[in-house]
Amino acid sequence: MIVRLLRPLFKTVDRFLIRWCSRSLIGSRLYYTFFSNAFAAQQQAVLKGRATFNTPETIGRLHSSANLRRNIHRLEKGLAMKGRREVFAASYIQQTVREYKEYAAAGFETAERLWAQEVLDTYFEAVSHSDPVAQAFALYRTVLRTEAGHRTFSFNPQCAPYAFEVIRDAEVSFEDFQQLCEKRRSVRWFLPRSVPDEAVQKLVSTALLAPSACNRQPFRFICARERAAAVAACAAGTTGYVHQLPAVLVVAGDYANYGHERDKNLIYIDASLAAMQLMLAAPTLGLASCPINWAEDPAAESRIRKLIDLKDSERIIMLIALGYPEPGGMIPYSQKKQAAQVLTYADD
Repeated sequence: MIVRLLRPLFKTVDRFLIRWCSRSLIGSRLYYTFFSNAFAAQQQAVLKGRATFNTPETIGRLHSSANLRRNIHRLEKGLAMKGRREVFAASYIQQTVREYKEYAAAGFETAERLWAQEVLDTYFEAVSHSDPVAQAFALYRTVLRTEAGHRTFSFNPQCAPYAFEVIRDAEVSFEDFQQLCEKRRSVRWFLPRSVPDEAVQKLVSTALLAPSACNRQPFRFICARERAAAVAACAAGTTGYVHQLPAVLVVAGDYANYGHERDKNLIYIDASLAAMQLMLAAPTLGLASCPINWAEDPAAESRIRKLIDLKDSERIIMLIALGYPEPGGMIPYSQKKQAAQVLTYADD
């Protein structure tokens, strides 16, 4: 009773604090330190990510080294530069080779390792071997000698930078793609038919072709089928249709891929790029999807973590309902904005 009576007063005080504190960076810090814990969960996840960034435990869990991926991608971007310098990457090449050595010693025989090998091979073929590149190359040669089969340079690498003209032309016109975008609608009514593993794997494989900052791909997709309704019910706005969802994908970003707070937004950007690609691909398999917003809600976070295994450094980006659409199921029209409403030109 007392809380209900005081609620209008609390809102008035909060509005005043927001106006006053928003005037400066210090004021903003004060507000979110003493008057709001809205960012507390994200802050803890960022710190947990920094604490576990590139540690052996995290690399073993992910079967991937975030920092090695980043540095290998930096190397291949340097190799792809026009007017390439005789020596580049001198500040981090030794660290990259050391990380490759550790990664190779862990026994991860993956496409990621092959990519790292061939980019390093191409790099050492392309640059001048003055210090510190010469020292890095000497260490790299010891890795070659200790690897199974005494591997030598890959002079015809399959995973090194290549010319744009090598890419196969897409047999898709703009009109075809626009039709696909129009076909992709947020569908909430599905047939009582399970989504096969093969279809989910195809969609995720296509999603992984999306761009990612320094190619770290700091996310994963968690597929729930038997628990689809329970998982989706943790999100707001699913009342009325959640009971008949054949499958739900939880898109989770992992801060363990980053060692700096400056990268805190990348899990949301990269995961969203991949999720959009997945949803565009769904109609090509006869499937439909619906992105489900995941709001910052400690109670919902607690409920969903009881249903799926999430690490402390992981944050949920969104949920995606997935299934075969019911032909007669209704969908909102959802009038979109016009290009003129959202497009401006910096040169004007």
